[in-house]
Amino acid sequence: MKLFLKILIWLAPLVLRGQAFTYGKLGGGNNSQMPIRCLFYDTIDKKLYAGGQFVLMDNKKVWGIAVWNGIKWDSLRGGLSQNPNAFADSSTQDQNWAWKITRYQNKIYVVGAISYVNRNYQGILGVWNGTSWDLPTNQHPNGAIHDMKVINGDLYACGLFTKFGNIDCNFVAKFDGINWQPVGDLQKYFGSNSPAHVFSLAYYKNEIYVGGAWDDSMGVTRNIAKFNGTQWVNVGQGIQQGGIAMVNTMESSANYLYIGGTFSRTGAVPGKNLVAWDGTNFIEINQFDPENGAVISLTRHKNKVYAFGYIYNYGPYPAYLLISLADKQQCAMTALKSTLTNLDNDGRDISALEFMGDSLVIGGNFPYLNKIRVNGIGVVSNFEESLNCLNVGLGENELQNVKIFPNPTNNKITIETGDLDINGLNLSLYNNLGQYISSVYLDRSQNEIDMSRLPTGIYFLKLGNTQSQKDFKIIKE
Repeated sequence: MKLFLKILIWLAPLVLRGQAFTYGKLGGGNNSQMPIRCLFYDTIDKKLYAGGQFVLMDNKKVWGIAVWNGIKWDSLRGGLSQNPNAFADSSTQDQNWAWKITRYQNKIYVVGAISYVNRNYQGILGVWNGTSWDLPTNQHPNGAIHDMKVINGDLYACGLFTKFGNIDCNFVAKFDGINWQPVGDLQKYFGSNSPAHVFSLAYYKNEIYVGGAWDDSMGVTRNIAKFNGTQWVNVGQGIQQGGIAMVNTMESSANYLYIGGTFSRTGAVPGKNLVAWDGTNFIEINQFDPENGAVISLTRHKNKVYAFGYIYNYGPYPAYLLISLADKQQCAMTALKSTLTNLDNDGRDISALEFMGDSLVIGGNFPYLNKIRVNGIGVVSNFEESLNCLNVGLGENELQNVKIFPNPTNNKITIETGDLDINGLNLSLYNNLGQYISSVYLDRSQNEIDMSRLPTGIYFLKLGNTQSQKDFKIIKE
């Protein structure tokens, strides 16, 4: 079967695979008009935890953290705060209380800008055992914890701390259920502009990675580092260029470590706030070019990694804050489009996402989700039906059967691709000096390029993506 593609100078069609996704709410939502900052779905007890600056959930006082049991929202015995007087005053909700929640050894760990748990001083880290808060502990961190992950049976944490209790733990530590211990000494690589900011943890190819924003005075690590079992070492040339470079988030897949934040390059590779690392080299994310802002979080769900942030397009598709990443296919999500309309504000204060079974939960400070009043937390069911996908990572041989004719030409040329699925491939046109003329993302609806208005001479067509490409030399008579 022959497939013909008519190439336009600019093409941006939107083709949905289906309209089966639906929107919903979780009870009355957040009634405090203050944001939800983090979400965690516990696959063990099938409960959804929400943390943030709010006081009320479903008009119940919950103080910065609440749990959804599938039917209603409940408090966690008094909740969280920085101020012991806040528990008596529902208007006191100006602190960013919980910003990370996870499960470790049958308990729920909560970190953030908190000092009091159920009115008892606890300091930054709260531990919920299912019925009450574990109090007290003598191993408080002396600075903020920004990320936690369970790796090989231990709970790892990174942040702004240098001690847990009287134990020196410079910015990265691990917990075995009894004691906190240091993981190398990351501080010795930082320059004089400390404190460093360490925001994210990841585990990739049997090594611990951390990312953030720090001044590397020794030239060994730069905003990203990995632990080789003895010391922290560099990751390529680091995340280094483009004004203020910052790694916000990292997540691993089967083959790559995905890195998101605010940056423009990683050495010679364009970063655009999101890159992949294969253990040796940084790899540009094909056709990802956010207009402004950062990648806020990366989350793995099943066999894909989802990138969330200020993302408004992916290739030819509107993305509306979320794209999914896989080795052979990347997708833009359209289901959140309506969250950018029908709102009382600009609709961009979406701070957290989580996957609850086959549903996507989003949290923040938005009132509506597609005309449904959700009060800061809503659900998109069958969200994968809103994904528009581009094929990436094509092998070299898959492009070898593509043909362009007639050549030479004085008018139009035709592209014949055989059975190759080229949806989302990029075709770029250059003159004989290598100067860019135009480009287009391909789909199945096109088969010709009109070159009649171009001057006579030699031109070059580049077909493919960042991981595989084929060049064609075209003579215009």
